[in-house]
Amino acid sequence: MLYHLDATLRTAQQTGKGASRRLRRDNQTPAIIYGGGAEPSSVALLHKQMVRGLMDAEFYEHVITLKFEGSEEKVVLQDLQRHPYKPTILHADFKRATAEQIAATEAVMAEKAAAAEADT
Repeated sequence: MLYHLDATLRTAQQTGKGASRRLRRDNQTPAIIYGGGAEPSSVALLHKQMVRGLMDAEFYEHVITLKFEGSEEKVVLQDLQRHPYKPTILHADFKRATAEQIAATEAVMAEKAAAAEADT
């Protein structure tokens, strides 16, 4: 299954503890994208989309497409911080996906599709 999340880039003034709390109050999840030889990017994701994705175990290991402001990034979920007793996500870390990770994910999805066809 392919996962697509809508994201909003955050500026330097929109980072920090206070800004993150405001995002959470507005039902968004602060996150960061790093790796791949590019500068880290702070983004905000819709909390509802994150929760829906996390209901599926494959979300943790498959390549996720983050779409923001006319561009997109292929990422893998690296770390997730949850509230100790509330069902909320506090912060997410995403790592930019390499070509090998993208190819491996596509191969696994093709195998599952072939297995599903063989069962029917």
